[in-house]
Amino acid sequence: MVAVSGFVLNERNQVLVVQRGKEPQKGLWSLPGGAVRLGETVKAALKREIREECGVEVDVVHIVGAFDRILRNPSGQIEYHYVVLNFLCRLAAGNVRAASDAAAVRWITADEIENFQWTTGVADLLRDIFHLLPIDHHF
Repeated sequence: MVAVSGFVLNERNQVLVVQRGKEPQKGLWSLPGGAVRLGETVKAALKREIREECGVEVDVVHIVGAFDRILRNPSGQIEYHYVVLNFLCRLAAGNVRAASDAAAVRWITADEIENFQWTTGVADLLRDIFHLLPIDHHF
């Protein structure tokens, strides 16, 4: 399954994160996003997912990476396999609020990454992307 996630930045160099309200990995923190629907472009899917989960509109700037998320059950069988495309996004409008399948949403800085329990691979992705950002981003 193809999925998308957004590295959404605000004017204070904080990134928007969500606590998952449903399986897989319920209760863990991640970037907002979700599955691409049949016939939907990846950018349209990302805008829809962020609006549904966080109540805000974003501008999708460009792709920043892709990875496989393969989750197994306790007996080792694959339950989920997502190819996740990650995009840098700019907050366009709205006030952040938890909606849809998000249990909570919040803005964090690079210094706060270690304070959360993340879905598979997200902490490393956050560290990598924050490291690449200039201190004063203008994109």
